[in-house]
Amino acid sequence: MTRAEIAHALSVHASTVGRAVAGKSVLVPSGQIVPADIFFDRGMAIKHAIKEIVEQEANPLTDELLRQRLADQGIAIARRTVAKYRAAAGVLPIHLRWRKS
Repeated sequence: MTRAEIAHALSVHASTVGRAVAGKSVLVPSGQIVPADIFFDRGMAIKHAIKEIVEQEANPLTDELLRQRLADQGIAIARRTVAKYRAAAGVLPIHLRWRKS
């Protein structure tokens, strides 16, 4: 969920939710203590979608083709943003994925 979705559900402003979780930490089941902000990463769903597309690709796709596949799923972002999220998700660029396939 995003801060905006939580704010809407609670009938408060998104900045109120942001201030409420700022500086807070959460103990996760693995025993790690993580900042509460990580649960509001808007790019998490996009990173997951990119990983799914890459796992199913027969031949490696360029960032532009990944952008088009995401657009087919209703996720409209720029090619440069795809590259940023792809790298953040730990997915290699096409020239390195090509050699692995």
